[in-house]
Amino acid sequence: MSVNATFFLSSTVDKCIYNGASIDANDLTANGNLCAYVEGVNRVWACSAPDRVCWTYSQTCKGGDSTTPDDSQIACSSNGDEWCCTENDECTRTPGQINICWGLWRNPVFNMSSSEALVYNQEHYSTLASTTTSAAASTSTSPPATNAAEASSAASASASTTASASASSQATAEAGSSSLSTGAVAGIAVGCAVGGIALAGLAGLLIWRRRKRSGSGATPQWANDQSAVEPKQSGSEPLSHELHTDNQLHEADGSPVYFQQQQGGTPPKSSGTHELPGQRYP
Repeated sequence: MSVNATFFLSSTVDKCIYNGASIDANDLTANGNLCAYVEGVNRVWACSAPDRVCWTYSQTCKGGDSTTPDDSQIACSSNGDEWCCTENDECTRTPGQINICWGLWRNPVFNMSSSEALVYNQEHYSTLASTTTSAAASTSTSPPATNAAEASSAASASASTTASASASSQATAEAGSSSLSTGAVAGIAVGCAVGGIALAGLAGLLIWRRRKRSGSGATPQWANDQSAVEPKQSGSEPLSHELHTDNQLHEADGSPVYFQQQQGGTPPKSSGTHELPGQRYP
């Protein structure tokens, strides 16, 4: 009959406990500290090095009396003593031994020394809580180390790998911290430079606006220039209008010019005063 056992490290000194089932096992902790259970069966087994098998105690017979097994049990006897084991066990083969059952699977630490078993079990199995079935256990069938040197080498390699991973993680963290510090310093420097440029630009703008205001109230240069040309009406024509050449002089009747033009003679001499019609002088 093939049985799939699950192995785990004990969390209690010299004792295997799982899901309410427990057994005491002398020197279990010193000899590898390995236990086993079978899913669906309320029993545990101790797997001490260098034993060939994992073992547990007998079970109360359920066939109707103290020595008769039921369909899920087997009957065992030695030196006149009788007991029952489960169908996942076989009766002990050690002469003179009673009330002991052997599991139907090979002990992973068979033929190992205590130190080899401790190293191997630490690498391949995990500790289960004593009162829960939810914790994970290993059912690894990897062949055990054959000697102490091989087991120690495996342990050293594992420790070296762990140390290398830790050092790499620390270096990565330090590099990230250094990069962050440099970035922060660069950000501050850029911020200061941009702020300085902004202040300089604002100061320049204020000075330019002040100069513009003071220059807008000054007298234009053309207003102080005496040699400036008079403004013209339009185009290049002067504002004054010349009289027609045919009648350059226009005098009122009675003036010397008028008399000369009308009578054809020499006008009478005058003292220089010309009266207009209706004008009287005192």
